[in-house]
Amino acid sequence: MGGQREESDFHGRAALERCLLACAAAVIYYALARGSLLFALGPSTPPLVWLASGFALAAALLWGPSAGAGVFVGAFLAHDPDAVVEPGPTLAAALAASSLAGLGAAAEALIGAALLRRLGVTEDLARRAREAARFSLLALVIGAIRPGFVLLAVAVQGAAPGPDWARAGLAWWVADVAGLLVAVPLILAWSRPNARRALAPPARAAAWLRARRAAKERADLGRLAFERLPNGLAI
Repeated sequence: MGGQREESDFHGRAALERCLLACAAAVIYYALARGSLLFALGPSTPPLVWLASGFALAAALLWGPSAGAGVFVGAFLAHDPDAVVEPGPTLAAALAASSLAGLGAAAEALIGAALLRRLGVTEDLARRAREAARFSLLALVIGAIRPGFVLLAVAVQGAAPGPDWARAGLAWWVADVAGLLVAVPLILAWSRPNARRALAPPARAAAWLRARRAAKERADLGRLAFERLPNGLAI
């Protein structure tokens, strides 16, 4: 009974922690996205550096999939359909475009984090030249995910395809890659004392819980064996 209560409390705390991390990711992403747009050269021109993408990838590395949900919400709220099409799109088109923007940001963060973990590029980017070089190359690929969704969002909003699309996609790709190269190493270096524990696979928590359960079962078996000893052998 005590073991079940302990397991329930553990899962409850884990769920609360995931919820808080998602909320934090949403707030930070929204603030970085809206703040970056203030430095754009025009209403439909991306800024030179999109720091929100760098934060999203670092958050996915450090906080796991919970960050993806928060990034989706933050990107959804930060997207401004009226800045792309004049007059503004319909409500359905605006919701669809904002959803695509959120999906693109979350997909870039989660796919990028999975790819970096797969290739062993997760920490010490500022210290290890080999990892920094591999991360720089991977950033060129990861940074292309969100801009693709941005172009889809623009199309959903009713903007007609044209020569400007290629320039806009390239500009967003440059901004995303720059944000990844600037923000990810800085955030990982700042979180260095807890990075190794945070970057461990999510299965570590489940393994810890299984170890606690196995230790309790061994203790229960030992106590049961002691209770079954003859009275003359019990101390």
